[in-house]
Amino acid sequence: AHQLRTPLTAMRLNMERLREPLTREEREETVEYLQRSVERAIRLSQQLLTLARAEPGSLSREAFEPVDLAALARETGMSWVPLAMDREVELQFEGPSRPVMVSGHPTLLQEALSNLIDNAIKYGGKPGRVLVRVADAPTPSLAVLDSGPGIPREAGDQVFQRFYRGDQGGEGSGLGLSI
Repeated sequence: AHQLRTPLTAMRLNMERLREPLTREEREETVEYLQRSVERAIRLSQQLLTLARAEPGSLSREAFEPVDLAALARETGMSWVPLAMDREVELQFEGPSRPVMVSGHPTLLQEALSNLIDNAIKYGGKPGRVLVRVADAPTPSLAVLDSGPGIPREAGDQVFQRFYRGDQGGEGSGLGLSI
């Protein structure tokens, strides 16, 4: 509840501020803060819904279907190119041109991959490099590698707990790796 209340409160405060007499610059700044708060609330809502769908017991084996990891990685990676370019991060794909099939939930796999790419772009350093790698042997695999410092050893399994953010800064909710 706290994670969702924060961007909603920021939206309310910025909307109230827009009712005050402001200079053009103050108005533009307030609208920018409002837009960021809305985007944060949308992203958090999407992550909370994804987390609920990914809970143990919420998915049956029947919900799984054949998924081409290579196509999923290429398509998902392409959607992150604008942010990567904006952040001076080189985003690359490495993998076979043929399908790499697994059984899974396409939407949840896409969300998990998006979270990994998002984290790699945001926390992997600037300028930086993010590599989305798909392999088919010895078993199908998907990895996201970046040029950043990595997760500190002392953070260990904590990074997979919901809402854990460590000291990375940024505007995330701490749900990405738990999803």
